[in-house]
Amino acid sequence: MTLIIMNVMESLLKKITINNIIKNNEVRGIRIEDENTPSGDFNIIDNNIITNNKGTGIFSGSGTNNNAVRSNCLFNNALDIDDQGTDNIFDEN
Repeated sequence: MTLIIMNVMESLLKKITINNIIKNNEVRGIRIEDENTPSGDFNIIDNNIITNNKGTGIFSGSGTNNNAVRSNCLFNNALDIDDQGTDNIFDEN
């Protein structure tokens, strides 16, 4: 199952995804989406193992901003990272 960081209701609560093993998904491991809500901004994705996803390991869609994605172990994904957002920080992945 893909981990989707998205909140249907507008909220200032942010998602923090730390210390998970995310693997063997049909499309993406982690997907950060905007969907016209603030939930696509200022999220923290840290210290996860993301492997064997048939699509992207971590996908950040257009409209996402200022997310911190760091210290993740990505391997055997079709594409490890696809960042289509603005000012997202991808560090030490």
